[in-house]
Amino acid sequence: MQLPKTSGLAVWLLPGSDQSHLFSRVISDVAEQYNSIPFLPHITLSTVPDLSTRQVIGLTSRLCAELNQVHVDVKKMECRDHPYRKVVLTIDDEVMLNKFSVPVNRVFNGTFCKQSDFHISLLYGNHKCEEIELGNIRRELESISKLYIQSMAVVDLNFTPDKWKIIFEQDL
Repeated sequence: MQLPKTSGLAVWLLPGSDQSHLFSRVISDVAEQYNSIPFLPHITLSTVPDLSTRQVIGLTSRLCAELNQVHVDVKKMECRDHPYRKVVLTIDDEVMLNKFSVPVNRVFNGTFCKQSDFHISLLYGNHKCEEIELGNIRRELESISKLYIQSMAVVDLNFTPDKWKIIFEQDL
């Protein structure tokens, strides 16, 4: 499976450990079924300003101290055309925008945070949506109606998902 290479740092929100284990299992199973690369379950929140890694970590730590853990509504599962958003669970944009985007942009002093399309990816790849059986994936996650967001991380996205590395993580 050939995916586009990525680079730079990003800020992720991470689910609580119970949901993280469930999502990790589903992501691994689906990646194996569709010959793709497994990855850590996350919600991409933001790119980062052109600062040193140390400065980004310091600002992110400050954010974590200001923010609270939250439960957000999971809306629906979708298949999309983008390789890094092939199969996703969409999340309530309004909650994410109010709880996270505004503080992130304030602390990073610019518009770095996503403003819409918050989601947790379940599959990366170049498959056609007709080839993917969403019903099977949906059944594995039918118990999840809310996503528990526990922590924030700074991630080094250099290369491909199997090489991505969390370089800082802190509970909210």
